[in-house]
Amino acid sequence: MDTRITLTLDDPLLRAARDVADRREITIQQLLKDALKTELARAHRKAKSPVRADERLIAVLRARLAEDFAYARDWFDLIDRLRNKGVVLREAGGGLAVFAAPTGARLCKASDIGFSLNRLAQNFRAPFPGDKLGRRDHYVSTTPAWDTRVIDEIEF
Repeated sequence: MDTRITLTLDDPLLRAARDVADRREITIQQLLKDALKTELARAHRKAKSPVRADERLIAVLRARLAEDFAYARDWFDLIDRLRNKGVVLREAGGGLAVFAAPTGARLCKASDIGFSLNRLAQNFRAPFPGDKLGRRDHYVSTTPAWDTRVIDEIEF
C-alpha cells in the first residue's frame, strides 16, 4: 500500500532537485524515493570493524622503520627510505597505511607504529603528497615487482 505525503520545498531546492532529476532522466518523486532509501540504508548500516594489524607485526615494523620515520628530512626522503625497506605509504581512511611494496598487501596503519599523518605533516611542514590531494604526479605508488629489493628475510 502506498501512502501519499506532501512536501514543501523552497524554490532553490526545488530547482536543484529538478536539475538532478532531469540529468538522471527520472521524476522528482523517484529522486526523493531514492534519496530516502539511501539515507535509511546508511542509517541502519553497521559500522565497519576496525582493521587491526597483528601486534607482533606492528612490533617488528616499529623496530625496522622507526629510525626512517624519525630521521627523514621530508616526505620524499621518507618515501625513499621506506621503499628501500620494501614498504610504501598510502592514504587510507583519514590517515596513512603501510603496505608491502612487492604485493601491495596492507600491513598496518602508520599511527599503529607511532607516526600519524598529522604528526608527519607537522614535522615535514607539508601535506602528504598523495592522490587524495589531487597531486597524481607525486602519488606514491607500489614499487613494481622488477624494482623490489629485499633487505631482510622478514615476511609480511
